[in-house]
Amino acid sequence: MSTYSSYLDNPIFVVGVDRSGTTLLNMMLDAHPDMFITYEQRTIIKFYEKLDQYGDLSIEKNRLNLINDILNDDNVKLNFPKATIADFKLAECQSFADIIKNLYATVLRDQGKLIWGDKDPIYTQHIEVLNEIFPNAKFIHLIRDGRDVALSLITKKWGPTTFTNAIRYWEKTILMTRRLLKMLNSNQTIELRYEDLVYCPEENLRNLCLFLSIEYNSKMLSSYSEKAQDNSQIKTRISSVHNNILDRPNTAQTYKWKNDLNSIDQAIAWEYAGEELKHFGYDSGRENHKLKVMRKAYYSLKEAYLYRLKSKKQNQ
Repeated sequence: MSTYSSYLDNPIFVVGVDRSGTTLLNMMLDAHPDMFITYEQRTIIKFYEKLDQYGDLSIEKNRLNLINDILNDDNVKLNFPKATIADFKLAECQSFADIIKNLYATVLRDQGKLIWGDKDPIYTQHIEVLNEIFPNAKFIHLIRDGRDVALSLITKKWGPTTFTNAIRYWEKTILMTRRLLKMLNSNQTIELRYEDLVYCPEENLRNLCLFLSIEYNSKMLSSYSEKAQDNSQIKTRISSVHNNILDRPNTAQTYKWKNDLNSIDQAIAWEYAGEELKHFGYDSGRENHKLKVMRKAYYSLKEAYLYRLKSKKQNQ
């Protein structure tokens, strides 16, 4: 029987463009009795970027200062409420990776789980760093049709302001993520389409478990909505951001662009992101349109107007 300690060096990171279904997959994995997958914890990148402030971590005092600051972080207090300085084996925490592993080990011990990890769209920018810290980490790249992602992004206050910006953001992020993942060992990475997860959830979750070297558990499908409601970070965002997280995987949430995207925007999407869409086996939709140039000009003017409006508000 494996113990939690044998898995500490093998964290899981769920990556993907915003609005690609990563929260759904996060909760499915966390519903597994042997997995503890946090939601956008951000502690790793946040403190990695200011490690220089703590000096040489081979010095116990420096490690202690770092651990205390981590424990006082709001997200850590939320996800690791029982963690105390006594849970950290200072003599063994010789690196930043050791400190993070000790933090997650507090929950693994308490809940009797084996595997830890985190999901966050920002990890698409930090794959190289995460692999440097945890050379045995595994990465699950979740991909959703870029046109659906773009349509979802432009409805959010924090998202791109126009469809053209949104589809270009998807294309650039997907391309960057694929390139970074190709630099890792093949046994560290797996790609999964959101649509496949929704249409055949059990089959694809079983494949993920095989990739993670852990047995599939039916709770991944039956209990993920409960996990979402129990998660204080997600619970407050269910109505505004994760409004479908409480439902069973719904095929109606896939390929919405076929009904919601006009033929001109379909042609624009294929121009900007056709290669990546084709790579993942997505339908082309309308590939060209005689009014495409005019529509792109309209979006450029709209982007310029919104940019000036935003700048004006900031300067007031």
